[in-house]
Amino acid sequence: MASDVQSNIQQAKKWLTIDVFPIWFEKGFDHRTDCFVETISTRIEPLFDVDRRTLVQARQIYSITEAVKLGLFEKEKAINLIKKNTDLLLKKFRLPSGAFVHSVDSRLNISNHDIDLYTQAFVLFGLAKAYEILRDEQLKEAAKSLLNYLKEERHLKNNGYSEIKGSKVFYQSN
Repeated sequence: MASDVQSNIQQAKKWLTIDVFPIWFEKGFDHRTDCFVETISTRIEPLFDVDRRTLVQARQIYSITEAVKLGLFEKEKAINLIKKNTDLLLKKFRLPSGAFVHSVDSRLNISNHDIDLYTQAFVLFGLAKAYEILRDEQLKEAAKSLLNYLKEERHLKNNGYSEIKGSKVFYQSN
């Protein structure tokens, strides 16, 4: 039984190292914009003319930091990608309120101004993971700013947080 588990772990590591991470972090990173792409075709080509969701940026930051921790991706390469992407995230996806928009277009102009909670949660997670590897105080301050926004603008009196779509307030769970 233990040898089966070890074999499965080794197969998963090999798959991630050979098939997944090179695609995600090489083909899936647009060096022209310093942004992770939203979509990769079945021919393993990035689709550049697609909007870039904020949560994808944060999710890829998480993925690349975990790849480094597992020894499956080169740390210096990862640091370079994470630094470029977090700089972009703070510059193009963040609002003055401290919140982050849902998405930008391929030219990095805001395409969806929604400030959904799911995206904000991913951003907090991504900023924390980026801080782990970069130790950049700017990332910690951005996370604090986002937390302040959530506390002041979205926190409900009876606990929980509101969801806002357009000008309407919703009470949802995710």
